[in-house]
Formats: sequence, structure tokens, C-alpha cells
Amino acid sequence: MTVFNDIARPDDRTKQVGESQFAYLNRCGHAIVGRLRGFVDDLSDEYLLMHGRVAFRNVITRFRSADDGQHHGAYFELVINRLLGRADCQVKAVEPALANGSKSKPDFLVEGRNGAEFYVETRVVTRESELGWLGVGDGLPKVVDPESPIRAGIKKKLPHYGDPGLPLILAVNTLDMATGRLAFEDVLLGSYGVQDAMLSDGLTVQRVVRGNKEGLNDGILADDLAIDPVDNPVNNVSAFLFMCCCNLGNEPNVWYCLYHNPRARRPLQLSLPLLYRAIPMRIHASPNRYWQYRDGKSLDELLGLPPNWPRNVPSISDSTMWRLQLMWSGAYR
Repeated sequence: MTVFNDIARPDDRTKQVGESQFAYLNRCGHAIVGRLRGFVDDLSDEYLLMHGRVAFRNVITRFRSADDGQHHGAYFELVINRLLGRADCQVKAVEPALANGSKSKPDFLVEGRNGAEFYVETRVVTRESELGWLGVGDGLPKVVDPESPIRAGIKKKLPHYGDPGLPLILAVNTLDMATGRLAFEDVLLGSYGVQDAMLSDGLTVQRVVRGNKEGLNDGILADDLAIDPVDNPVNNVSAFLFMCCCNLGNEPNVWYCLYHNPRARRPLQLSLPLLYRAIPMRIHASPNRYWQYRDGKSLDELLGLPPNWPRNVPSISDSTMWRLQLMWSGAYR
């Protein structure tokens, strides 16, 4: 079953101003865009077989939406559905009801290979930093702040579920090209800042610390936010699965990592060894040594994509590929 219209596609122009992501995918006759459509159909067929027609119609309706936020959110759910299966897990239910009576429902109920169950909730952050280079446009410096919308998106999600009764993974995908590992860790631990410290001889020195930005502690896992209140919603999240620019066609370039929450009320009871992971260290030698990193498989490998995806078309040029990558990462308009 195809997600797209059964039409002729003589128009192979790039995405036009004001055109939605789905409208472009549905219209463009370029060979590489045809491969992207085939991959989406593959993901959606798998979703249909696993979860039935009702869940399938829900996610595909959002994928076909003219609202790019809905479109990106639906694609991310299709990706996470496959990713979990390839990580030796079984997605048992879509939008399961919670035992605590919450009206909100996470996206997936998942069972690990050891029988441990957990929930997964997804969120896509569509706001992007203003990128600018000297001599381009007005030539003025642009504000690059990928952390604020990610932090706001997480905090908006946190209160919805209460204690869900099982471990909860919050999967966050940002479309901001300025985001990377350090930006995500700033969101969790707080921005780097400089703090004055007085030595025993009365001299004052400065040291780099986490969690201080203009005198404020802005980390999701900041001590004064996460330790004292027993019912603080951040403690209901067992781990954060962060992805950067997980867009259709950009999968080989996606950075991702599963960050375990050291203050989780219900820690994950499985290791998910096929995923890149960050485990909190017991002793923090310095602000940038909070995590121990574990290797995993790349996203394109886990999704079963062929080598050189999506470029395996002999006629495509380097300039065309670059334009496509910019478009799907959100920078091309």
C-alpha cells in the first residue's frame, strides 16, 4: 500500500517556496525522490502489519498533512517504530492507556528481549537557529541557540504522564542544523559558564562549571530542579533518546544517542546494546566528563538502508545532492 498518490510525475524541480514537505515528495519525479517515497512505503507497510489499520491511518494522515510539523512528527514515529524493532525490541502497542488514569498516552509500549517493558514518547522540535555567514545576506551575526527550543519542548512534555508505571524513554528529534552532542548535553546538564572561586590565600580564580548561564541553572537535570521534589516530572523519564536532523534522506548523517537519566524513578531494565548510549559516571572528574559513552550501530544501518543512501542514482550530481541534503535538514527554502 502506497502512502502517495498514483499519478504521473513529470515535474522534477526542487522544493518550491511555500510548498509543504509532503506536497514536494508527492509531486517530484526525480529518481532520488522516488527512492525516498519507496522507503516511506516500506516503513508504513511495516507499521500497518504491526499495528493495524486504525493506527496506520492515524500516522499516515499526519504524514500527508500540509503542516510540516505534523509531517515530521509522523515520519519520526515511523522511524522510531522500525528502530526499536531493529534494536531487538518488540513494539507491542500504539498509544497504550496508562494505569494511572492519565488522559495522555505515550506513542509506544515496547518489550525488550529480556521481557522488560517500557514506554516511548516522541517529539520533534521544528524551530531552527538563524544561520548566517559573513558576507551573506545582511552580513550580521545570527543567533545560534538550538538549546532553548529543545529544553522548552522537553519541559512541555514532562508533566503529561505523571508516574507512568513503567520506564519511559523520551525520544527528541531536532531539525536544527546547529545542534549536536554538546547542545543536547547542555540541555540536560546546563550551559557552560564561568564561576568565581576564592582560594585559601584570598586570591580569586575562575573555573568553568556546568549549569550556569547568566547566573541561572538551566539544566533539565539540575540538582535544584530534580532532586528535592519527589514528584518532579523529570524523574519519570528513564532516558532521553536524542537525534539531530532525522529527516527523510538524511539518515546517514544523523547523530543520535540514548542518555540514561541518573535520577530516574524507574531506570531502564535493559541495556539496548545496539544503540549508541551515554551512561552517567559515578565520579565526575570535570564538567565534560559526566557521561561514559557506549558504541552502537548507525541509524542508517539500524533502519536497513543501502550504502550511499539516498544517492545510489548514477545521474545525480554533487550539487544536486547538496541541495537535497540542505532541503531535508531544514536549511534550504
